[in-house]
Amino acid sequence: MNIVIIGLHSAHNEGDRYLLDRSLTLLQEVFPHAHITLVANDPESFHSFGNVIPSLTWCLKRSSPSRPSTWVWEALVRAPVWMSRMILGLRQKQIPVHLPPPLKNLVRIFLHANLVIAAPGNYLYSSGRTGIVFFLTAFHLWMATIAEKPLYLLPQSIGPLRHARERVFLQYILSKARLIFLRDELSARLVASLGKRSKSFRAVVVPDLAFTLDVLSTDQGRELLSPFRFSELKGPKLGVTVLDWQRLNPAFQGQERYERAVASALDFFISQYRGYAFLFPQVRGPSLAENDLIPAKRVYTYANQQDRIFIVEHVGSKEQLLSAYGLMDMLLGTRLHSVIFAFTQGVPVLAIAYQPKTIGVLRTVGLEQWVINIEEVTGTRLIQLLTQLWNQRDSVSAHIAHLHQHIRTQMAWIGETIRRDYENVAAK
Repeated sequence: MNIVIIGLHSAHNEGDRYLLDRSLTLLQEVFPHAHITLVANDPESFHSFGNVIPSLTWCLKRSSPSRPSTWVWEALVRAPVWMSRMILGLRQKQIPVHLPPPLKNLVRIFLHANLVIAAPGNYLYSSGRTGIVFFLTAFHLWMATIAEKPLYLLPQSIGPLRHARERVFLQYILSKARLIFLRDELSARLVASLGKRSKSFRAVVVPDLAFTLDVLSTDQGRELLSPFRFSELKGPKLGVTVLDWQRLNPAFQGQERYERAVASALDFFISQYRGYAFLFPQVRGPSLAENDLIPAKRVYTYANQQDRIFIVEHVGSKEQLLSAYGLMDMLLGTRLHSVIFAFTQGVPVLAIAYQPKTIGVLRTVGLEQWVINIEEVTGTRLIQLLTQLWNQRDSVSAHIAHLHQHIRTQMAWIGETIRRDYENVAAK
């Protein structure tokens, strides 16, 4: 059996890396002898996961740790012809002759697939002015439907969508999918609004896959934080994740306000509770805009209590990072999966939502009280919410513990549901 996983961006994002790891475990449990191929925008970052090939997006856009993502204009001009040939090849069940080798390989992988899995996460939303990124991402799902392969979408957020053409294209693709797992009610409402075809969608809301993470030993976290003499620090610890949302979304013009507000919250926590703050750059690429270390350093410079603030620049593994989150007394998180990772380790979190997915995902598990929109962030508001969370931290931790086992049971159900549905398709 051949399984293709699409919708992968970069393993430099620890959240996406863990989601892929969990997805592979889920699929291998129900399809133990499957050969799995990954299709990724940053294929080199996934080399440790096994068989990975470049996506169409990789052929058209390049990322670098030292500069923003850039389009390969010569390839972009040829893209309409390439894509037409790919679709024709999939319909005719043959590999087109006049295509670059990576795209021939992409067509070959789809033709040989038994089923196609859309990776969990958040990539089906409007970005940029033209919507080209959305179209390229959705194109891979379209390839699965053209090749007449069973398509399953693992838990993800969908939207927001700004353009009518995006809604029409997505409506068509989702109408062809076998099962659609959504990780929040906001996505479910958007999907339900896509028109008449939405009534036939087989969509169900489940928690994010990252909520299945086990509680880890704190040993690796202590090792990671040992350069900061962690064992000698007496006082509560606040973990922090930030991102450069203005670089990723130029429509947002409040980056400095947001960063200064976070710095003010750190100063308050340190002075009020005689604590310490640890800035964790959870995502480090592949492009300059996606390197969280850059905004983390700016937050550090804005803060007054710099002698009690530490930037964790070098993380050896995701296990080290998650273990370190478990050592925090609270987390002030902007990266969604830093929020979820900390919750799974029993750590209360105040989340800053840069997209609706954060509000939706936490609402699904009854934690929406601890979310603030990035557009509304001020130092005063963050301090108020951090104070409330500190006072209620024990009850929040108890709520998280109660949720954990229920969510793990639900995740096992996802794999079994896909297996049974695929067996029904294959038997026809």
